[in-house]
Amino acid sequence: MLFLAPTIWGDFIVELTNNNEVLELNFPNQRISQRIKEKNEKLGDELNRYFTGKSKKINLEYSVEKIKSGFDSKVLNEVLKIRYGEITTYSDISKKLYNSVKWTRAVGNALKRNPLPIIIPCHRIIRNDSFISGFSGGIIWKKRLIELERGKKCIISRKGHYYLLS
Repeated sequence: MLFLAPTIWGDFIVELTNNNEVLELNFPNQRISQRIKEKNEKLGDELNRYFTGKSKKINLEYSVEKIKSGFDSKVLNEVLKIRYGEITTYSDISKKLYNSVKWTRAVGNALKRNPLPIIIPCHRIIRNDSFISGFSGGIIWKKRLIELERGKKCIISRKGHYYLLS
């Protein structure tokens, strides 16, 4: 069932199971949000605690194994180990899982399919050259979440790309 989770950063769209486990989290989208009538204040409150810095973890019920399997499940479980405010790279995850960088692109593709962005914090993954790329909510959301967690601004190059400050 779909619900709106009202937050200070907009109404997120959340799909829940009958047992109130989160299956999918989508970023605010005005066109879709207008069609969903039911709100879930608990979900919104939990996201707001994170967005205001009162909580470093979003405490919602979910199961990686119920939403993904195989390679994607391994990648998402590895991402869950990255602590609040920490950043790692796609190739670092590839090395941790398979002792090789040859799976780097596959890691990025698995993260692109992450149905629970923010909850499974794929925004904490960047390229080796500190370039902030690829995020289901868009680069602006990824930048915003990294800045929230690190308490630092990202810099912008002349071409409008975002890079991480050390």
